[in-house]
Amino acid sequence: MYFFSNEDNEKLTRFLLPKSREMQISEDLRGWNWSQPPLEPIYDLQLSVSDIASQYCPNGRDLFLKKVQGLKVPPNKSMLAGSFFHGILCDFIVKAKKLVYLYGKDLKSVLQNLEASTQEIYEDQLRKIGPLESLSDLIEKAKILLAFEIRSFAFRFQEVLTRQPHLGTDALVFRVLPVVVEQRIDGSRLGLSRYLSCDAFYAFEPIIIDLKFGSKKEFHALGPTGYALVFESLFGFPVNICCIVYVSFSNNELKIEKDFHLISDELRMAFIEERDHRMRMVYEEIDPGLPDNCYEFCQFQTVCKGK
Repeated sequence: MYFFSNEDNEKLTRFLLPKSREMQISEDLRGWNWSQPPLEPIYDLQLSVSDIASQYCPNGRDLFLKKVQGLKVPPNKSMLAGSFFHGILCDFIVKAKKLVYLYGKDLKSVLQNLEASTQEIYEDQLRKIGPLESLSDLIEKAKILLAFEIRSFAFRFQEVLTRQPHLGTDALVFRVLPVVVEQRIDGSRLGLSRYLSCDAFYAFEPIIIDLKFGSKKEFHALGPTGYALVFESLFGFPVNICCIVYVSFSNNELKIEKDFHLISDELRMAFIEERDHRMRMVYEEIDPGLPDNCYEFCQFQTVCKGK
C-alpha cells in the first residue's frame, strides 16, 4: 500500500511536487507558528486527530458522548477490520526491513523468511482484536493483502538493485522501503494528543500517507492535514502533500486507489476551525444533539436512539 507506482511517481514529479512548491501557504497556517493564532489552541484540552477529523457523525455527538459523558462502547466490525489490516501492513513493513538488514541483497532469503512469517503476522493481529471465530472472514483478505505486499516488495527490491547494484544495506532499506510506519508524534502544541500515531510518513519528500479500508469521504483529507501541521510544529519543515490510500476487496480481488491532496490553506483552516469547534463542545459540555442522518455503522446508535 505504501509503494508508489511509476504512474504515482510521475504524477508526483511532474505535477504535485512543482505545484506544492509554487503553492503559497500563509505563514499563520504553518505548524511551526503553533504559538500564534489561529493555530494556538483556544482551550487547555488534548484531542486526537481522529476526534477532530472523523466526521461520520456530522454533529460530532459521538465525541460529546465519549469525552463529556465518558461513555465507552465496543468497536464495530468495520473498525476492528480496519485496525486489523492496519496492523498487518505495519508488521509487514517492519518485518521486511529487519530481514533486509539481516540478509542484505539476498532477495531469495528475504522472501523465504517473509513468506514464512505471514501466518504469524495475521494471527498476531487477530489475537489483538478479538476471537478468531468472529473474524474468520478476514483471514482470506489478509492472505490476499500480504501476497500483494510481498510481490510489490520483491519488484521494488529488484528494481532498486538493478539501478544501484552497489548499495549498502542501510541505503538499500531506505530505497526499497522509504516509509516510517506508525510514527508516534506529540501534537500537544496544537491542542492534540501527545501520543498521536501517523499511519505512514514517506521519506523522500515529506508526504503523509493515510490508509482507509472503506468508501471515500470528503472529510478524509482533514486527518492527514492535522498530522502535517503536527510534523511542521515539531520539526520545522513544510509538509505540503498527503496521499490517502483506499483499499477494498471485491470477490477476493484487491482494489487500491491513491488520492493525492495538496495541503492548502483551505484544508489547514478547515482542520483548525473543526478543532476549535469540537474543543468548545467538549470544554463547555455542549450537547450538539442528533444529526439529521446517522452513519449506518455508528457504534453510538444504541445510545442516541435508545435501541
